[in-house]
Amino acid sequence: MNLDFLPLAITMMVGPGIMADVVLITAPRPVKVSAAFVAALPLLAYLLFSRRAKRLTPKVRDWMNANSWLVNIIAYVAFIMLILL
Repeated sequence: MNLDFLPLAITMMVGPGIMADVVLITAPRPVKVSAAFVAALPLLAYLLFSRRAKRLTPKVRDWMNANSWLVNIIAYVAFIMLILL
């Protein structure tokens, strides 16, 4: 596996995190900013657990395809909460 992208990935994860810490402290509505961290969790998990993630990804994909109605409802609720909060 080629790890040339790893420094860039770390910079992309850490840099916004530092800025978001400042924004979370000063933002009147920090929930919208926190959503960026939640969205970055799958990428972080994939990078940290590469071998396990390669085995687990097809199972997760199959589960999400079989339960797409539930995934849609969760996504709708997440976006509604982002709009309301």
